Amino acid sequence: MNLTEAILALFGLVLAIRFAALLLRLREVRADADEVWRARRADYADLGEERFKRVFRKVHGARGALLGFAAVAVAAAVTPFALALLNTGWREAWMRYGQDPAYREGTLVWMFFLFFAMVGVWALIAWIFAVVYHRGRPRSLDAEIKLARFDAGE
Repeated sequence: MNLTEAILALFGLVLAIRFAALLLRLREVRADADEVWRARRADYADLGEERFKRVFRKVHGARGALLGFAAVAVAAAVTPFALALLNTGWREAWMRYGQDPAYREGTLVWMFFLFFAMVGVWALIAWIFAVVYHRGRPRSLDAEIKLARFDAGE
């Protein structure tokens, strides 16, 4: 097994775990919405059951788990291409700047470059998904319910 296959196997494992977490979170949120509706029906009767549950799922939903799953999937898809691109860039730079044997492919310097460059690529992917998560995240349940009541014209 080479490095790329090992990384992809690790990504596959993490992806399976993230997908299981996503499914569990979806089930938990639906059950929680039913429970809260039953316990506080009088407080939210003006919204109606379906609208309340939709707002509840939006606030407490599986958005974080979904974006986590998507981030790992994107990282897994990008990794082979990023490794190929980084390796090609290294080879081109090595050939252009004198072909010093200390910097050829397979040396420790080359391995350090690939390792830390891939960590940088993954950090960039994580940053992009963190920005997406925080830009569109819902407000508190009370704020979203007020917004839903306003939208309903109440």
